[in-house]
Amino acid sequence: MDLETFAKKLGKDLGQLRNHLNRRVPGVAGQELVNFFKRNYRRGGYEDGGFHTWKVTKRQLSGMRGAEGKYLPLHSRRNALFSAIAYKTGDGWVSVFNNTPYADIHNDGGTITIRLTDKMRRFFWAMYYKANGIRRTTGGKGRKKAKTKAAMVAEQYKWMALTKRKTFTVKIPQRKFIYDCKEVRGIVKEQVKKEVVKFLKM
Repeated sequence: MDLETFAKKLGKDLGQLRNHLNRRVPGVAGQELVNFFKRNYRRGGYEDGGFHTWKVTKRQLSGMRGAEGKYLPLHSRRNALFSAIAYKTGDGWVSVFNNTPYADIHNDGGTITIRLTDKMRRFFWAMYYKANGIRRTTGGKGRKKAKTKAAMVAEQYKWMALTKRKTFTVKIPQRKFIYDCKEVRGIVKEQVKKEVVKFLKM
């Protein structure tokens, strides 16, 4: 049954019903969608026919101590990416977006080319010293340092700080946090149903 037939059967004006839905649904659906995406973000993954966790980061695998080692992928102290999930509406439509410059590459995945600056080299040295402090020693002759995952990450930071290369490429895994799926469409449909019921009670 289409909207016009439905409205006639109930003795309601189709134009009024359509205006009500176009005016009300985008706003309430937009807020529900933002809540949905942020809830999944906090859990460290996305819901699409079940919950799927994002690929773990090298930082997590390193066993790094402190807050940095505990953060889930895409999480940080500032959580700028999370906070920037928002929505905008128009007459009969809603769009969820994130306007941070690095949102697309994380959401879709891909390869980026980075120009290595002196500031970045200083950052890599700082990360090297932080990660290097996590190394463990083992017993035995010479008490050689164990080749832990943390030590391997430290060496990667050292390489990036010392390399003569001016640029390097980084492959960013897809960790989608704004997307279309059955659950997203279900949220919109549910809001339409609720607003139809409200209209009928007017």
